Order: sequence, then structure tokens, then C-alpha cells
Amino acid sequence: MSTITTQTSYLGKAWRRLVDKGPVNTASYSFHVVKKLSLDVYIDLRFGRSLCVDRAVNHSNPDRCRTEHSNYYVLRELFRYISVKPNDVLVDIGCGDGRVISFWLNLGLKNQIIGVEIDEQTAKSTQRRFSRYQNVKIIHGNGASHPPESGTLFYLFNPFGGSEMLAFERALRGRNVRIMIYAFHDLKPFEHAQWRIEKLYSTRDECQYRLASIEAR
Repeated sequence: MSTITTQTSYLGKAWRRLVDKGPVNTASYSFHVVKKLSLDVYIDLRFGRSLCVDRAVNHSNPDRCRTEHSNYYVLRELFRYISVKPNDVLVDIGCGDGRVISFWLNLGLKNQIIGVEIDEQTAKSTQRRFSRYQNVKIIHGNGASHPPESGTLFYLFNPFGGSEMLAFERALRGRNVRIMIYAFHDLKPFEHAQWRIEKLYSTRDECQYRLASIEAR
């Protein structure tokens, strides 16, 4: 989704909100949108990401969800619940062009950061963009079946389900890791004694999310 399309979408939402909920609620929502877009522009420009790079690509594998990008504003909300330890190795499964990595760097984190991307060209371009950061490494590969061995905190924006989620769980079973799955839809592989699952849901009208926080027992 391009930045122009996103802005048009927000304008449509604001108009519907004005009609349905009145000017006070709409003003609050508009203020949220301005803050969100300002944050998007600042972080994207700081880390060399194109402002119009958002896209949705359908993969041929039915167990792999379409490519989308995590929202910086939502990420800020999610990471209020999840503490990053100094020795954590952060892994973004399905990193795309590195929005989550940009967010982590913007927080000032010095942890080792690994992005795993199945599309080879995207992985190469993302690695080039982060080449000046010695703590960032981008891997071309299937993060479902081969998650990095050194990872301790994994982030996923609902990248796959079915057999791929099952493979992901099996690859991490027995390891002392934490997993964040934003916009989850399939947690069945984790519903056994190996894991402890906590589900978090947005209580704010301006920032909608659902998050599964999964830890090894």
C-alpha cells in the first residue's frame, strides 16, 4: 500500500468518523493520524527506507501469508509489553525491507539483530541498506523451517500458518526463547505444555492490534 493510498484511507476513515461520532472524537483521531504519519516519515527517512515501498504480495505457498509491513505506531505499543534484555538476539521472521529492524535501531538497541527474508532480492537490498550497522545481519532463507539458532526473541507479523507454523514451532521446541506474533491467526502448534501463551488485545480505538506473546516454560 503506497503512502498516498494510506493517506486517502485515513481521510475516508476521518470523514466516516465525523459523521458517526462527531467532531471531538474525529479531532482526537486526526491528532493520532498526524502523530503516526510523522513517526513513519521520521523513522523511514532516518534509516533510508522509501516512503512508498509498502506493497502486498501474495505468495504461491498457501501457508505463507501475503507480504505486509508492521506499523511503527503499533510496534511502539507492542514493545511496551515486551522487555528486550541486553543479551537478547532479536530476530524478525519475514523482515521484508526492514521496518521492524528500523524500529529496533530507532529505540537505540545495541543487541544483535537478525532479519530473515525468503525473497532473495529483497534480502540483498535490505542487507545493503543496513550494511553500516555491525549488529544487523539479513539472511536469505525460510524462517519457518530454519529460524536462526542464536535467536532468543522472535517477532512475526503473522507470516504463515498451517504446516509452516507447525515447522516453526518444531524448530524452536526445547529452546529458551520468546516469540511475539502480531495479528496472529494460528497458534495451535504452540498449544501444549512446552509453551506459555499470553494474548493481548488493543483497548484503544486509535491503535488496533492483537498480539500473542509466547514463552518457553
